[in-house]
Amino acid sequence: MTFTRFYNKKTQHGVALMTMIFLMVIIGSALTFMAKLSQQQNTTNNLAVMGARAKWAAMAGLNWTAYKIDQTPNCPTAPSPFQLSEKDLNNFTITISCTESNYLEGASNVSIFLVASRAEYGTLGTPDYAFRELEVVMEERSN
Repeated sequence: MTFTRFYNKKTQHGVALMTMIFLMVIIGSALTFMAKLSQQQNTTNNLAVMGARAKWAAMAGLNWTAYKIDQTPNCPTAPSPFQLSEKDLNNFTITISCTESNYLEGASNVSIFLVASRAEYGTLGTPDYAFRELEVVMEERSN
């Protein structure tokens, strides 16, 4: 005795295959999106760190200039641009500009110094470029 199987020729075949392909495309797209988002966050964090380093490099230029003005009440001639030797700041180029104005106030000579310190890392237009410029006004009185 042989058993024959009766089945409908109109039944759907391959539905599971289509579902799996659809799920693989959706999951692949989600993974690609998450990878790009992670890369973008990493780049943003790196730029924030480089911006903070640029700020501190510019601050170091201002501090150097303030020290020189305190030693001799004149605008210092910095080796411009100059490099810092600190490990985290040694690739920054610092440019300092100083403008001095003198006037007499009573019996005192007053010198006003406008100091700008500019710190740059990398080349403009590259992804790792960082730049900060700080300005400060200093006053020196002498009798």
